[in-house]
Amino acid sequence: MLTVGSGMTKNLNFLEEVLSHFGKDDEIIIGCQGSDRSLMAAMDLVSAGFTGVTDIAGGYAVWTQIGLPLDS
Repeated sequence: MLTVGSGMTKNLNFLEEVLSHFGKDDEIIIGCQGSDRSLMAAMDLVSAGFTGVTDIAGGYAVWTQIGLPLDS
């Protein structure tokens, strides 16, 4: 997602950008603040043939709420 004005829009180069860093069989963990955007990204990757995609259910908000570790 890209910030445009006061909202967000889909990055049209998302798959190409991911492919420039990862192979389709690499393990990829995707997360965002609340899980909506990361779920959409994960679905796009799986639809494009990526096999090792994991979405952080509930996003980082739930991650921190239940006390999972953060590396800063």
